[in-house]
Amino acid sequence: MASVVCCPLSTLHAQCPTENTAFRAGERLTYDLYFHWKFIWVKCGAAHYTMKASTYQGKSILRNDLLFTSNKRCDAVFTMRDTLISYITPKLVPLYFRKGSLEGKHYTVDEVWYTYPNGKSHVKQHFLNRHGEWSEHHHESDDCNYDMLSILSLARSFNPTR
Repeated sequence: MASVVCCPLSTLHAQCPTENTAFRAGERLTYDLYFHWKFIWVKCGAAHYTMKASTYQGKSILRNDLLFTSNKRCDAVFTMRDTLISYITPKLVPLYFRKGSLEGKHYTVDEVWYTYPNGKSHVKQHFLNRHGEWSEHHHESDDCNYDMLSILSLARSFNPTR
């Protein structure tokens, strides 16, 4: 269960708004996935990423979707169907994340809700493990917290010259 990344950025407030300088709704990216071992390269699937405008709890947001799918050749060895969804504000503040993973014969779900009362970051996480058991975790901090997709959106807006 590693979907929440705690990034101590002490100069920012818990909500950590950032100016989006790198992307806009409507982006699509598709790339092939390969298994690589020494000189062997085998195409094993594809990943599809989209960024679109949407609403969440009545507010305008950006929705990131990432779908990983193994192909029939790799399914015979290891099936992979991962669906990641992340809702972020236009200022790149995470609001919600969900990862549903079918890897091999195991299915897991990781869901994260972010709220920011009183200038603190509150993270509520539900996790369905491969045995079908749910657990819940809560985290509160003054630091910024991100999931796999929201941190990718944030990283795209960093200015590497600074």
